[in-house]
Amino acid sequence: MGLFSKFKRKSTDKPATDPMPKLEYKGGTKYASNESVDAYIDFEELGGYPYVKTVLLGLFSVRTKKSGCNLTFVFENGEEIILDSDNTQVESDRVNKTKIYFTPIDFEITEEALATIKKNNVAKVVFKFKRETLELAKI
Repeated sequence: MGLFSKFKRKSTDKPATDPMPKLEYKGGTKYASNESVDAYIDFEELGGYPYVKTVLLGLFSVRTKKSGCNLTFVFENGEEIILDSDNTQVESDRVNKTKIYFTPIDFEITEEALATIKKNNVAKVVFKFKRETLELAKI
């Protein structure tokens, strides 16, 4: 099973010249979105430690070598939780024969922060890279 075998083209009513093909990603839970990117976010556990598994899928492409990424969960009451990526290197991969990019990023999280995210209403999530910021509304 290849990396992109989780993708399946979704039929649309738009003409064949649509610049952004619609893809259905079955490797995660669609959590947030904006006009050009969908964020799939799942809360996982590995070796007894929680972490946040994310995938950005859309017209957004990034490549960082040393700075990694921060993920901010912004709650409806204005409070925030900021998480740091596990890896300082983040790189997008282009999905074959499309203009869509696939960007996987994992984040460290504490049990306390995880409980706060699950308990409160998240309004948006913000991915912050060295030179770019990507804001997505919670679905």
